Order: sequence, then structure tokens, then C-alpha cells
Amino acid sequence: MQALAEVLKINTILTILDISYNQFGYQGVQALAEALKINTTLIKLDLGCSQFDHQCIQTLAEALKINVTLTKLILMENQIDDLGAQYLAEALKINTGLTKLNLGFNEIGTLGTQVLAEALKINTTLTTLSLICNQIDWHDVQFLTEALKINTALTTLKINGPLTTDNFWSHKNDNIKLLFYQRLKINNINKKRLRCLQILCLEKLEQFDRIDEIKFLNPIIYDSCLMKY
Repeated sequence: MQALAEVLKINTILTILDISYNQFGYQGVQALAEALKINTTLIKLDLGCSQFDHQCIQTLAEALKINVTLTKLILMENQIDDLGAQYLAEALKINTGLTKLNLGFNEIGTLGTQVLAEALKINTTLTTLSLICNQIDWHDVQFLTEALKINTALTTLKINGPLTTDNFWSHKNDNIKLLFYQRLKINNINKKRLRCLQILCLEKLEQFDRIDEIKFLNPIIYDSCLMKY
């Protein structure tokens, strides 16, 4: 990672970098963060499934306070909890570059949702935020609805849970398209199948070319997914 980070400091061509499903540890994240403070061309970075700890998220968040070029950041499935969300929320209050942030499949709960909501009241550039498959319940969502009364930039918010209460919809502002996903409850399906299906359904195939894999694992589920969209 150190070698790649050094290249990013001087590279003026690369715009998309996918280094997901890697375990480069804190030193790797630190090197990457320093590069992001300097790089002015990278616009999309995928760091999903990298097993980041609090120190890694904090270091990355500090870089986001400086970087103004990166527009899309994927941090899904990184065990990000409320403390990690707090680090990222502080960065969002300052960052003016990010437009899409994916925090799906993490461990963000009440406190994390609250601090992110506070950041949304200040941030004026983020247009898409994914919080699918975290630990967010109905009461937590109310923090987000209050933020949406103030925020006029966010156009897409993705969260999970049985959020069908009429009272919730009354808080929806006119500028946002809310995409809610019910947790999948499918009997006799193993974790691998469920994971693939969630990716297929919740992200609407965005950036994932896994249709054939789902079809192979379970043709019935495959057909039902296609019917949804």
C-alpha cells in the first residue's frame, strides 16, 4: 500500500481506484490518507470490506477534511460503529467534495445516526448516503428526518428496516427520494447466498456483475429480484 500511496501523490491520470477486500492495516490506511491529502485527480475510491478499526477510520476521516477532489467513497462492510461514524461525521461537516458515501453493511446505531444527522445539517454537497444494513431503528431515523428539514443537497438516502409508518413520510422533504429496504427474511438460505442477494437487490446491480452467480445459487430468488426492478 505504501508504494501505491506514493504513486497517488504524483499521479494525475487515475480517477477510479478499487482496493476493496484487502487488509492493509493501519499503516496502509495512514499512507493512503496522506496521499489523499495531496492527490487532486482521484474521484472514486472503493475501500469496502477492508476490516478497518477505529484508528483507520479516524485517519481516513482526517484526510477527507482536506481532500476536495474525491466525490464517491465506498466504506461498506468495515465494522464501522458509532465512534467510527462520529469521525466521519466530523469530516462531512468540513468536506466539500464528496457527493456519494456508502456506509452500508456496518454497525452504526443510535449515536452514529445522530452524529451523521447533525453533519447533514451542515454539509451542502453530499447527494447520496447509503446506510443500508446497519443497526438503525425507527427512533434513529427521526434524527435523519429532522436533518432533512434543513439539508437541501441530499437527493438519495438509503436505509434499511420496516419504515412504513405514516408519520415518517410526513417529514419527508420535497427534494429527497427515500429508498427503504426491508431486511430480507428468507428461510433455508445460507449466509453467502443472502449476502449476494442483498448486494443484488439493495444496490440494484450498481457496480456488481453478479447476476449469473445469484441465478446459479437460487433460480427462484434470481427471478424474483428481476421482477422487483
